[in-house]
Amino acid sequence: MELVKNYTMKKWMIWQFRFLRILGLAPFAWVNGKYRTSQVYLGFSVSLQIFLTILSMSEIIKSFYNASHPQLLSSSSNIYNVIQITWGPAHHFFTMIIAWHFLLSRNRVLKIVQFFRSSSCSLLAVDYSQHLLALLIAIITGYTADSTFQLSGCYEKSRTDNISCILYVVGWCVKFVSGLVLSFCFNSSMKTLSLELKNVVVKIVHESHPVKYQLSAMKIADVIPSSLPEMKKKVAVMRRTIYNIHHSFSVVAFGILAYEQLEMVLVVLHAIFFAHSKVPHVQTFLITVAASVPLWLVLDSQTAYIKTCEDGIHRVKKLIAEVGLKGSEHVQEVWHLRGIQAELERMPRFTIFGLFELGRHCLLSMGSIVLTYVIIAIQFTTSNNPVTCKPFNFTDGSTSA
Repeated sequence: MELVKNYTMKKWMIWQFRFLRILGLAPFAWVNGKYRTSQVYLGFSVSLQIFLTILSMSEIIKSFYNASHPQLLSSSSNIYNVIQITWGPAHHFFTMIIAWHFLLSRNRVLKIVQFFRSSSCSLLAVDYSQHLLALLIAIITGYTADSTFQLSGCYEKSRTDNISCILYVVGWCVKFVSGLVLSFCFNSSMKTLSLELKNVVVKIVHESHPVKYQLSAMKIADVIPSSLPEMKKKVAVMRRTIYNIHHSFSVVAFGILAYEQLEMVLVVLHAIFFAHSKVPHVQTFLITVAASVPLWLVLDSQTAYIKTCEDGIHRVKKLIAEVGLKGSEHVQEVWHLRGIQAELERMPRFTIFGLFELGRHCLLSMGSIVLTYVIIAIQFTTSNNPVTCKPFNFTDGSTSA
């Protein structure tokens, strides 16, 4: 328990990027007191991603080739089968695009790693929710590896086929874990930066209490004029770091949002059409959690950040008004505070291709879209209109009304 308590946010973030290095996504090494791009790790990352890309493309081609089989074409009226056929290729496609974009953004990611290395948030302990999420991701990863190994039939194949089967399972697990870890790293990065930004804003107002504060505790005497230019510089550095995070994780967020909608539709349809199946409840729960965790990590990543920015702007505006009432001798302090306010107002908001802003409110929209897809799928499947499709055949041979 003491080890968990003393584990700081800086170490937490560094270890996440080290794990990304194992997955071939962060080719960085500690050289001469600074993180730099390692050519050895870069070669390993590119080689691993090429291998995973070849594996993904072969699986996509195989899936569409199998989908053209006459037996599958005859059952294409079952919308659940159609979505299930497209689930595998969609997973391979999105994970491939996400991995390559993140690797190509390594220069920006390197700046993010360097920022966390020099961040003053090293005194802040890791929140227990982060440890619970990490444990949950580990459980999901173990379950996925075991189920993938069993479904692939590696136990029943010959030694030669077993090697190719193991390579397939390892490749699938690496891609699956990469999506989970990237979403977790995105969420942790934004929360860590939110704490850092909150720490800086509070130091502007009340130097003696860097984290815990109240609006009523603001005093003009607590403003240190000599530190204001440095505070403005720190806020500007964090603004650039947030921009780098948004650019590096933009495709990660878009890919997870797009893919998880398909997966949630598949999960809901599976629960409706196979409510009386013999699938264990634990397995169904883990499948649902595996689909929900990365989605929640992405949507919740901006909550603390937006709240901190809005609170910081409000606090600085109030401080500017109080300092301005003291007279013309405080013009320089007001000028520096207005510069800090401008930096806070320029803090970027995470948008998906400029169409909508990322946040928890997207969950309601996605739920509405998924529900619409499910309703259309059920109507399409159970329709008795021969123009639309054939009626859905249940497992007992009967048809729906």
